[in-house]
Amino acid sequence: MESTGLLKHVKTIINLSGNEEKYYRCAIREATIHIHDGTFSVDFKKEDHSEKIIRLWKRLAHANDELK
Repeated sequence: MESTGLLKHVKTIINLSGNEEKYYRCAIREATIHIHDGTFSVDFKKEDHSEKIIRLWKRLAHANDELK
């Protein structure tokens, strides 16, 4: 599912026993199921992180302005 873009690998932690613990985040914002004449299909809409990145940069710029 990671190769399809439906899951995003977030981090990997090696625990005390030496085993890897991998953490994933769902990248699906919306799923729509269609059934028509016995045919089943699913449409996925992935999360758009571009808006989050823009907000982050604006916050950083604002914080930088306050330090001046």
